[in-house]
Amino acid sequence: MVGFVFLKHKSVYLLCYAGIGALAGAKLLYILVSLTEILTHMGQWIYYVFSGFVFYGGLLGAIIGSVFYCREFHKDFYRQTNCLVPMIPLFHAFARIGCFFSGCCYGVESDILGIPTFSIYANPVETNRIPVQLIEAGMETLFFLFLHSYKGNRLYAYLAFYSIG
Repeated sequence: MVGFVFLKHKSVYLLCYAGIGALAGAKLLYILVSLTEILTHMGQWIYYVFSGFVFYGGLLGAIIGSVFYCREFHKDFYRQTNCLVPMIPLFHAFARIGCFFSGCCYGVESDILGIPTFSIYANPVETNRIPVQLIEAGMETLFFLFLHSYKGNRLYAYLAFYSIG
């Protein structure tokens, strides 16, 4: 349904601008937060360029990309981006599933509620962990379903619900 709104309003470019902004912002913030590691291991700089993203950088980049789109095509920012907001938790849910499978965000260690997991980033490498990535992916999916039918300001609603979650 959300994709059809873009086609109806001929705003496919909004998705492109927001997507490019999200990728650039997520990668830039990842490089900034990893800068000390990058400088310490200059021989492995290519690893940091092709791995890792930070969600908040992506969110800010998507908003900045949307602002550029609205200025270039003389569109109302609120009307254009309000239909895009439900895609944010949907993309974030898929990203958190990717985090679970790559092992970079390895969850909280627990012998009671955890499941056996393996991560080269964690210490110990193999142990029972609570899969917080999958829990957050489920939460983001619920946010998507809610925002898809919500008629108010979706960005404010998403930011409020995400900060609470």
